[in-house]
Parts: sequence; structure tokens; C-alpha cells
Amino acid sequence: MDQINHYFIRVLRQEYGQFNGTVRREAYWMFMLITFIGSLCVALIAGFLGLYLLNALYALALFIPILGMSVRRLRDVGLSVWWILLGLIPVIGEIMVLLLCALPSGYADKHLKIKRIKK
Repeated sequence: MDQINHYFIRVLRQEYGQFNGTVRREAYWMFMLITFIGSLCVALIAGFLGLYLLNALYALALFIPILGMSVRRLRDVGLSVWWILLGLIPVIGEIMVLLLCALPSGYADKHLKIKRIKK
């Protein structure tokens, strides 16, 4: 229960719409895992009760935190936040964003020939 509080509830309370900064790989993946498990539970409950709008409301409520976590994770990898737009491509784009978020911290700065735009 302490893990859920640390990785999920804290993000929803304190970092709901935060797009600045970075997030470590462990925190990102734990948040995504808890979100996925919660989504499965909500889908099962919605299916049994016939309240299909419940699943859509859950997804809508978590859209901003997931987007914020993904943006901060891409920044931690060393990529531009504009790479999040790959997620607009159905299936393949979403998988690409997840793969980019799986890279270690600072990976792009060390291994990729992608130049960052600095202000």
C-alpha cells in the first residue's frame, strides 16, 4: 500500500498537471503499472455493472497525469518533449513513445545523434 501511495497517489495529488522537470524510470513505470492495473479493475467493474462511461471517465481523469509523466520521462532520457507527438500515430506511435520512455536517464545525450534545442 505504501508503494501505491508513493508512486500513484502522490503523483495525482502533488504532480497532477506538472510538465516541468524529470522523472526517474522506476517512478514512471510504477505509475504506469498501477494505472494499467487500475484500468483493468475499472473495466471489469464497468463491464459487470454495464456502466461503460465509468471506464471513459477513468481514462479522462488520468490523461493529464500520464501525459505529464511521459513528457518528464522523455526529458529525463534527454529527448525533446515534442517526441510525445509520436503517440498520435495509432498503435505504432504509442509503442514508440513507450520504448523511448524505457531508455535510461541521459541516454539520448550520450548515444543518439539528436541535438537538443536549447533556449
